[in-house]
Amino acid sequence: MYASHSGGPTFRDKLNESIAAEEKKLKQLKEEEKAVRELIEQNEYQTQQWNHLIA
Repeated sequence: MYASHSGGPTFRDKLNESIAAEEKKLKQLKEEEKAVRELIEQNEYQTQQWNHLIA
């Protein structure tokens, strides 16, 4: 069922490649999310500082 008659990649091989690619994308997105969260924290802190100066 999974064997390739042509000697090329099997369905399982293609599926594993696809899963690996999606896992790589997920890792990159998680790293990007972490960076965005850090920027949000910095911006919130800066906003608090400006609000303190204005008050």
